[in-house]
Amino acid sequence: MTKRLFDENVYMTSCHAKIVERTDDAVVLDQTIFFPTGGGQYADKGTINGVEVVDVKEKSGVIYHYVKEMIQENQVELVIDWDKRLDEMQQHCGEHILSGIIKQLYDGNNKGFHIGKDYVTIDMDIKITADMLIEIEDKANDVIYKNISLEFTYADDLSGVELPVRKDVTVDEDIRIVTIPNVDCVACCGTHPLRTGEVGIIKLYKVEKNKGMHRIFFKCGRRALEDLRRKTEIVKAFNQEFSSDDETVLERYYSDKSKWEQLKKSYITLNRKQIDNTVREQINKDSSYQLILFDVLSGQDMNYVIKQVSEKLNTVILIYSNSEKKVMLSHDGSHDVKCNEIFKTIREFGGKGGGNTKVAQGIFEDNDAGMMFVKYIEEQLS
Repeated sequence: MTKRLFDENVYMTSCHAKIVERTDDAVVLDQTIFFPTGGGQYADKGTINGVEVVDVKEKSGVIYHYVKEMIQENQVELVIDWDKRLDEMQQHCGEHILSGIIKQLYDGNNKGFHIGKDYVTIDMDIKITADMLIEIEDKANDVIYKNISLEFTYADDLSGVELPVRKDVTVDEDIRIVTIPNVDCVACCGTHPLRTGEVGIIKLYKVEKNKGMHRIFFKCGRRALEDLRRKTEIVKAFNQEFSSDDETVLERYYSDKSKWEQLKKSYITLNRKQIDNTVREQINKDSSYQLILFDVLSGQDMNYVIKQVSEKLNTVILIYSNSEKKVMLSHDGSHDVKCNEIFKTIREFGGKGGGNTKVAQGIFEDNDAGMMFVKYIEEQLS
């Protein structure tokens, strides 16, 4: 058994210990401040005698410290990454606060908890609406403002122990109950601050349906502060761009968006007229196929050209765009032309692409190579 110093003092960042066992890539100590992975929480990071600890796992009461290289000394010094420990404590305690609040307000049960890189999530067995998120967030932060002391109860079993645990206890020995008075009470092995005020802030972001549950995305403490800092910079940039302030930035954004959409519609209309003129100038009704070349034509507009020509002529259509360095060959399926077979040689011309029997397309690094392939296609169609 490894003595769990982090249970006795969660703020201890360094200590001395003795190596009592070595495996191929891990060491076992007589005592440790390193929290092992468990309860939805990742293991602590840090060093043992300056050697990086890459993972920590517990098996049958023995804690294994997986190290980057084996440590030869028996007497060692342990140092944890305090910033990571504090982050885990803030997120974990925040989860307890949220779960307790949701249980009290809506009789919802936490069925899953995960501390991710981008967000922390809890999965609730009830529907969570946007209005509910606001109420939950307000109540949760009220708990932080009250700076309530957490209580820890240890027992070999819960017989004779009267505690309002939020969910059934799944272990039958070495039980630890974490209680936030009048908020939450649950069995938990993770690391927590001694007072709710140390969580700092709880910010809820969104809720999504997930496997029959409703998943809440949130951040606590420094994570929430850093997220607010990033988004403040984004708002500042938008204010500079729109000559607005925090109160008017959305109004200016939607106004500019509306103007842009009108300009986009006008551009598309004018552009399509220009495309139609180019198509009319190059159409040759006496040819068995239609070759249409464009100086400027987007990939999306290539499909427009094929649709316009196909509606007027039942023919094979070959298009090339200099601006995109792109070629497209297409027909409606009534012609004995296998587009994909022709495009099998495209790599010989320095391009890449493919398709099926009715339509194929490809792209080139330069237009000289592209036009050489266009001439090759014409030879196959003649």
